[in-house]
Amino acid sequence: MQVFDYLGKGVAAMLHPGEANKRSLDVGTAYMTYYKTTFVPLVVYVLLSIVFVSAEGYVLILRSFTAPLLGAGLLGALVIPIAIVWVFMPIGIFVSAGLLQLVGRAAGQFKGPFGKTLTAVMYSKFPVAIFAFLLAIPFAAPLFTVFGFWAFVVSLVALSSQQKVSWATALGLEVMTIVLALALLGIVASLLAISFGSSAIAWLIQHYGTLMNLAV
Repeated sequence: MQVFDYLGKGVAAMLHPGEANKRSLDVGTAYMTYYKTTFVPLVVYVLLSIVFVSAEGYVLILRSFTAPLLGAGLLGALVIPIAIVWVFMPIGIFVSAGLLQLVGRAAGQFKGPFGKTLTAVMYSKFPVAIFAFLLAIPFAAPLFTVFGFWAFVVSLVALSSQQKVSWATALGLEVMTIVLALALLGIVASLLAISFGSSAIAWLIQHYGTLMNLAV
């Protein structure tokens, strides 16, 4: 099946990002590649979420008869993985690529078009997207941080290959982009404080790690 072929290529891109990034993709092709590559891992993520939610929910039902909570949990087990892998991460890819392209052009380092940066960022998200199912397994979730670090290394190799810059330059631009993202989050936090008060700031602080992981 085609999705398994794309998954195999995605794993190969994780292991050999320099080889995968010898050619760039246009925006449409990059997103098609992302969705086809992550289809099988997303199905695994959803199934594992349902299994673990069902097991935990069954125990709760035996203890306190909370069947409606089990139903809500199963709905969440279906919606949350899809939202993370197929909604928030693709948005994060576009935002991250946009910020990187802006910083790279401003620094006079990126000569290639936006598609090259988007391709590099897309490939860099494969480690976390393909292994996102670890988030559904309570005792395996800490391993997800390993793939987060792996994704960062892939991003350096991919950017270096796509935009023809050194690893050190790619690292510097990544750091500058993170600083820019932090500044933008600070502006958003200030606007939320003015508009909605301290409760909005508390929410932003609580979800800060997730926001940074998706955006950068």
